[in-house]
Amino acid sequence: MADTKHLIVRSAVYDVLAAITLRATDDIQDADDLIADLAIDGDDLSMWMIPELERRLQRTTTQRDWDHVATVRDVIAVFESRR
Repeated sequence: MADTKHLIVRSAVYDVLAAITLRATDDIQDADDLIADLAIDGDDLSMWMIPELERRLQRTTTQRDWDHVATVRDVIAVFESRR
């Protein structure tokens, strides 16, 4: 069950990041830094990525959840930790 949840979350995160960055999902890695590697700014994060992932995954997050998010892996972890 945990593996399935991880795959669903990871797939959604990669799909949304691919749409924002105009990259193929194969060009995105868990270790990629959102700002340095993917050039995602704060507006993309707060106005597009977070609401879209919350909608797709039917989970809500708080500002505190995002305080230490820097990488794709961190984004996945946020949504895996939410119900």
